[in-house]
Amino acid sequence: MLRSKKKIAFVLIILIFSLSGCLLFRFLEFRDQLKDFEKNFEIDDKDGLELIFKDPVLKGSDMVWLMRTEPSIKKSKEEWTYNFIKRYKGRKNEKGDFNIPVKMKYENNLLKSMAFPERFLKYFSKELFAKFMESMGETQVKKLSKSSKTEVQNLTKESIPDAGQIEDMIGVPFSREDFESHYSYTYRYIYRNTKDKSKFYGLRFILQFDKKTNRMKELIANIRGINMTIDFSDVL
Repeated sequence: MLRSKKKIAFVLIILIFSLSGCLLFRFLEFRDQLKDFEKNFEIDDKDGLELIFKDPVLKGSDMVWLMRTEPSIKKSKEEWTYNFIKRYKGRKNEKGDFNIPVKMKYENNLLKSMAFPERFLKYFSKELFAKFMESMGETQVKKLSKSSKTEVQNLTKESIPDAGQIEDMIGVPFSREDFESHYSYTYRYIYRNTKDKSKFYGLRFILQFDKKTNRMKELIANIRGINMTIDFSDVL
């Protein structure tokens, strides 16, 4: 009996690692596609800032795993929206709607496109967004520290948003900290799926700005326990 239980446990472990391996492989394949951006992607600015996947590899279940829940809105199997609701320390202290709805379209259960709000186009042109995404293809993942880092080098200093432009796109930060050579903005969001309103998940990212130029020098986001850093310091 004990031996049969050990066999079952062993089979379950193998299945778990197999599933995790397939999921990891798809995310790594997506990352590698970014290295040849023009071949694998298109950008459309007719309805917000939309990234179109020419050869989609990510499944709907991959996005649910990444976000830890079903989408906020699911019109059908082909149309999803994750709505990131902006948080404030106290009462809302700014005018306007700065929530971030991210719309996703699927074909045959594969992610075909992602669209960000139209206001992002004010400071992210199609060309700039393409270069930014292409640089993500060089992301290095450190498994032991659960972190990843990308050093952006293919942009000009003038194309990097400054603090004022960031506030124009996503509003005032949740908090601000000052350091010797830079200052940082922290933004916090929550999101949930409509079927289970008792549960919600948090998202936090930190933007660091160079004091001399006021331009963004680093972006740090935490997704599923992994710290993702995008470093712009070589451009400034």
